[in-house]
This record gives sequence, C-alpha cells and structure tokens, in this order.
Amino acid sequence: MSETYSFDVFDTCLTRRYACPSDVFLEIAQCWTDVLKPILGADFVEVFREARVEAERIALAKSITEETTLNAIWEELAGIFPAINAAEGASRELSAEADALVAVAETHALVTRARSAGKLIAFISDTYLPLGFIRKQLAIAGFLEDGDTCFVSSEIGKTKRQKTLYTHVLQELAITPSVLHHHGDHPESDVAIPRKIGIQAHLIRSAELNRPERNLAKSLPPTSDAWAGRLVGEMRAFRANSCGTDLSAAVTSLTAGLIGPVLAAMAVWVLRKAERDGVQRLYFFSRDGFALHRVASEMVVHLGLSIQCRYLQVSRQALLLPSTSVISPEGMPWLRRHFEVPRIRLLAGKLDLPVELLVDELNALVGIDGGDFVIQNEEQWAYFWSTLSQGRLASTLKEKIEERRQMLSSYLKQEGLFEKVSMGCVDLGWYQSCQAALFNVCQNIKTDFKINGYYLTLAHGRGQYLGVTKGMAMLHQSPRDRSLLNQELQTLKNATLLEHLLSCAPHGTVHHYVVRQEKDTLNYSQQAVPYCSSMNAAELRIKEEIVEAVLNFTKHSHWLVNLKMDQLTELVNFTLNSAINFPESCWLSPLEHITSSSDQNNHETKILVRKPKIQDAFSALLNGYKFSSLGEKDLGYWPQLSWCAMSRTKRLIFKLAEGTNILKRKLEKLSESLIRTIRK
Repeated sequence: MSETYSFDVFDTCLTRRYACPSDVFLEIAQCWTDVLKPILGADFVEVFREARVEAERIALAKSITEETTLNAIWEELAGIFPAINAAEGASRELSAEADALVAVAETHALVTRARSAGKLIAFISDTYLPLGFIRKQLAIAGFLEDGDTCFVSSEIGKTKRQKTLYTHVLQELAITPSVLHHHGDHPESDVAIPRKIGIQAHLIRSAELNRPERNLAKSLPPTSDAWAGRLVGEMRAFRANSCGTDLSAAVTSLTAGLIGPVLAAMAVWVLRKAERDGVQRLYFFSRDGFALHRVASEMVVHLGLSIQCRYLQVSRQALLLPSTSVISPEGMPWLRRHFEVPRIRLLAGKLDLPVELLVDELNALVGIDGGDFVIQNEEQWAYFWSTLSQGRLASTLKEKIEERRQMLSSYLKQEGLFEKVSMGCVDLGWYQSCQAALFNVCQNIKTDFKINGYYLTLAHGRGQYLGVTKGMAMLHQSPRDRSLLNQELQTLKNATLLEHLLSCAPHGTVHHYVVRQEKDTLNYSQQAVPYCSSMNAAELRIKEEIVEAVLNFTKHSHWLVNLKMDQLTELVNFTLNSAINFPESCWLSPLEHITSSSDQNNHETKILVRKPKIQDAFSALLNGYKFSSLGEKDLGYWPQLSWCAMSRTKRLIFKLAEGTNILKRKLEKLSESLIRTIRK
C-alpha cells in the first residue's frame, strides 16, 4: 500500500493577500458600488461584508449536509439585496479570490519532494468554494498535476472538522490511516482530528501571521479595516511566497514586515505631494533615498505621473562644508549637534582637516588627549571657535571650502540642478540641513533656485532653515508641551537604525567629489564623480539582497495608490511602531552584518544590532542590573530585536537579574523602615 501525502489548501498550499478571508468581501463590495451605495449609504462596504458573512451562516444552517456552497450563499445574499444577481455575484467572488491567492513556497517544496519520492498526492479542503475552482488554482500555483486527487467539502458534503471527510478520503483511496500523511495549518481540523483516527498529521505554519503582522493587525484602528487587512495580508503573502536560504528568508521577512510597506507608502505620499506642488523633477538624497528612489520610480508609473525621479549622490559631509560662507557658530550650525559627541577627531573629519593640524592649533585646549579630547562646556566651545576663525586654521579651511564647493557645483551642474525645472528633494529627515546646504550652494550660481523638501519625519531644531527652504513631512515631531499627550515618534527615537534599514545603498558615504577623465571617440571629457567610503563585502551583499526584495514587494503594492494621504501616514506610523517594538527574531541574521554610526563620516562605527553575550547575562545577574541598562555598545541600535533574538536561557537570566534587583530594592526599603522604627 503506497504512502499518500495529503495537504490542506488554504493557508497551507495557498494563502490570500488579505489578513482574513472576509477581507476579500470588501473588494467585492466595490464592484457593486452603483447598486449598494444608494441602498446602504457611505458605509456600504462594511455593511456588505457583514451581510456576506451572515448569508454564509444562514446557508450553512439550511444545508442538509455538513457544508454549504458558494451558489447557496449568494442565493441568500440576493434575498437580502434583490438588486444583486446571485450568479453574477458568485462569479465576481471567484474572480476576487483568484486575484488574491498566492502559493506558499514551503508547502510547494514539500509537495515537490513527496512527488519525487513516489508518494501519492491528495488535497483536502473544508471550503464552500467549488471543486473546479480549487483544482484550477492549485494547478496555476504548480501544486496539482495529473494523477493527483482533490477532495472538497462543498462537493462531498463532508468536512474535516467533523472528521467525516477524512474517512471518505481513506475509503476513496482504499488506504489505511497509517499510510496517510496529512499536512495543514489548523491545529484542530488538520492535526488533532486526523491523529485521533490514526492519520499521521503535521502542522505547517508558514502562512500564519507572524509577531509583527499580528501586532499590526491588532493595533490598527477599526476605521482602517478597508486597507489594513490588505496590508497585513500582503506582508504575509510576500513572506510565505518566498523561499531560499535562512538568510534569504530573513531578508524577505524583514522586507515584508517593515522596509517594503514603509518605502512603498512613502513613495506614493511624496509623489502626490510633489504633483500638487507642480514639481517636475525629484532628487532622492543618498544614501537614505537609494531604495526609496527605486520604489518611487516604479510607483510614478502606476500613479500616471510624468515626474522625473533621479538619484543624487550627496551627504551631510559632501554638502555642509561647501555651503559654508562664514566660519562661525551661526554659519556652521551643523558642527555642533546635540546628538553627536564633539570629539576633536570627529570635528576634524567634518571640517575635512587633518586631525594633527587641529590638535596642533588647539594644543592649549586639548593637551595630551589630542584628537580624543571632547569639548564639554561653553568656555571650551568659545576657544574652539576663536581659534578656528583666524590664523592658519581659517585660511586652510577657507581654501578647503572653496575647493569642495567648486567640485560640488560641477557635480550638481552635471545632474541638472541648474536647469529651469521645478525641483524637489527627498530624504528621510530630520533637520533639513542638507536641503538648506544645497540651496545655499546652488543659489550662488542660479539666483532664482528653489527646491521643495519631502521627508519621512521632521524634528525640532530647524529654526535656521525654516525661512529658507520649504519642507513637508509625513510625520512631525510634536511641540514639547504635548509630550505627555503624543507618543514619541519611532522615526526620531530610532533615527540611526532607520537610516540604515531603509536606505540599503550599495556604496559608502559620499565624502567629496573628484575629477574623472573619460575618453570618447574624439577627445577627453572631465566629470565630477562622488568619492565614497568603502563598504565590506558582506554588508554590500545584504543591502543588495534587501533592495531586490523591496522591489519585488513593490510589484504587489500598487493598491497603495488608492489610499488617501492620511491613510498613507497612518500606515507608515503604525507599521514602524509594530515592527520596531515587536520584531521577528530572524531579522537579526542579515542586520548583524551591517555597521552604523551617527557621525557623518562614519567614525566610531558600531554593529547595527547584536545579541548580548552569555557573560553579559551573568554579569547582569551578579550586579543586579536590567537588560534595558545595556547600551548601544552591547546591543547596537535595536534593543527590542536583541531581546527577542536571544536564547530563552539568556532571557531567563536577565529576568532573574531584574527580579533580584527589585527584591534587593524592596529589602533595602524594608531595612531602612525597620531602622527608623527602632530609632523611634
């Protein structure tokens, strides 16, 4: 007796681009807008979904078998809405279902291996959908071949949930329970029930909503149902439909759960804003804008716009110094940032000066610390600026600024910045300093130069730029007096993390521009090209793989063009909150190859995210400190991911350490109380 491998269909072989099966009904309702809206009003989509679910319940209750059929459901629905034709409605639902289905890669590989090993293949499904439709979709997805059998409850009138469909399958195939290996996603009807009758059952969870997807679905407001189900479903479908190595699967999951939806939604938002502003050309600032530029270049076609999308290789280092006109705190506000350590070595890098020169001129201040000296107070800053703005340092710096400005201007001219075209720039954020620097450089050459800025988030501290350049953002940091009312923006809280997650540029930071001679058929031509910092091979490979995954995700994100602007913002905000606070542990494997730094020259780089070592856990236990007290040196920039990627043993040790610390504090308080009582 040959071994037979059977497979459930929905969420085992095939999954939908929607979080829940009933979300498909929202799409069907749109097909009946002319009929339903006059009857049901503005909420006709939600009301129709409710009616469709109710019609299924009634049809099942009336059925003389264990299952109902799609035709019976639509007969009931036509009774509720007489203007609807039942046959046409059933046909439209089948069409919507077909458009929503994608193959689950893990199950497809399992079916292929079983078939190659000579196993008989069968498909078993509890569904009201007709047998012919199920067979067709399985064949399209590459599951069903000649000789395979398919058993559907709507055709047979028996179900897995009542176990009668399993007994029917055993009789039809003339096999005993012990030779049937069933695979499915439902713990009860696909595992517990078949095992009770002796069938070997295996749970497949590839199409189950993962941690960030579940949390996102729960956190989104009920008013977002129309698009939230599609978003979560697309995340799941993209992840389940991909296969490859463990690392590739992790990249796919990270793309689906965070990078893909955020970039796709932001691209649509930027393009719409630019269209309303009359912008003809958008420049995406590198490196933050690399992947976003690729996504926007795809989305602009589906929006039917003629906006040119160009990638501009610039950076803070490449723009800020050449834009300087006065060597002073006011003329160079970017030299002192609250989020950067003012170490002399790092300041020399920003100024593009040899650290030895800066140390020599500031010797009275830095002493034996040299380049490692950190400016700590206003008096030291005053001495620094006084020394920088006069003598040898000032003349050297002015020469450097002029040299860098000329090369930058040549590069910008090549890229069309001085042409008579309405322009905009796109960046993740956060202070508009690069946009303002670009404006200052270009205005010296083209006095009527203007450029709009489009950002993911804009933060406080942009006072010196507000009157110079126009900036718009999906998210704005709330005023400080609303800090108790507004949730802290994940974009600003995790700025360094997002700059590396969302960019994925296959090149290092642009430091400055150099001349490259190119020989054509007649003569030599000179071009200004970016000079970039190096990048290790492992990081480059990971970023290239992420960009490829993002572009594949974008191919299935064209539905986002139908969302309103506030819905796009809501999508980005909730996705970021969910993904950052509730990540998947597998995301760590690609990210541990990526280095990061908050310094604009990438000095003092750190690993983007890492798992704490076992000695960190034991040290916490011995010294009584919490996991949250570990800093960037130990965890990188994503502590939530570090936590969930740790082994259970390490997490337990940290929890014990935290519990020990709490107990210690309570005992100390109790001891102090007893001492006070005794003294009284």
